[in-house]
Amino acid sequence: MVDIPAATSILGPIHGGMFLLFVWIVIRSWAEGLINGHGAGRLLVGSFIPFGGFINERWLSTQFAEGTDR
Repeated sequence: MVDIPAATSILGPIHGGMFLLFVWIVIRSWAEGLINGHGAGRLLVGSFIPFGGFINERWLSTQFAEGTDR
């Protein structure tokens, strides 16, 4: 984008690793019962949609405040 291939070769793997960490955390949270299957699916789908994180953040804060995962 800005024609700096060194930045891409450094930041690309970091971005990919952080995404894999996010997926692992979502799967662990689902396995431990912190979120249900619908919530895990919502988080994973939202990670592919632009600005989906903002919608999921609002949903997660509401769920945390209510003390429920539905």
